[in-house]
Parts: sequence; C-alpha cells; structure tokens
Amino acid sequence: MDVFTTIFSTKGRLNRGLFAKYHFMWLFLNILAGYTALNVTRYITGDDNLGNLIVGMLVYIWAIGGLMITARRLHDLGFDGRFALAALVPGAGLLFLIYLLLAAGQVGANKYGAEPAEN
Repeated sequence: MDVFTTIFSTKGRLNRGLFAKYHFMWLFLNILAGYTALNVTRYITGDDNLGNLIVGMLVYIWAIGGLMITARRLHDLGFDGRFALAALVPGAGLLFLIYLLLAAGQVGANKYGAEPAEN
C-alpha cells in the first residue's frame, strides 16, 4: 500500500502539506487501532491487560513511523534525518513539530532528492 510505503521510508522529501497529511493521518490511524484493540480485547477477555500490551506495541510502531515522516520533512529543509530525534524531547518536541509545519522547504533539488510536488 502506498501510504505505508510513504510512512516507513526515509528516502526523499516531504513538503509541508504532505508532512501534515501523513503525520496526522498516521496519528489518527494509530489512535483508532489502539482504541479498537483495547475495546475488543476488553470484550473478549473481560480485562485490559492484553489490550494494554497491544496499545503499548502500537505506541512504538507509531513513534517509528512518526520519526520516519519527520526525517523526510527534515530532508525537505536540507537537514539530516537524525535531527528527527529532537521530536522526542518533552516540551521541545511540540515546538519542533510546529516549526516543521510552518517552515518552507528548499526550492529545487537538494542532496536528498527533487523538490516534492505540491499537494
């Protein structure tokens, strides 16, 4: 599926619009999956233990996907993708996300690839 290929890849660049689209879609899908897993396991087993375990695993998958999307946005700005780890710093991560949503990418091709098409 193209969405998961886009999310779980650090190749290329994402402009502001694509970054917002994929980042918030990824967040929504994981919230939906976690809510569903918690309620289904609660219904089947009668307690929250298995659901909490599944939700915990989904948090790690969400974090990895989010970092990969962030790395591609950083590529659009001309930065190395390793700076995506700054998003994990409590408090500063929110400011970093706001910066990524507002900053204009580099015009033309850079060392990470061609300028992404506007969407």
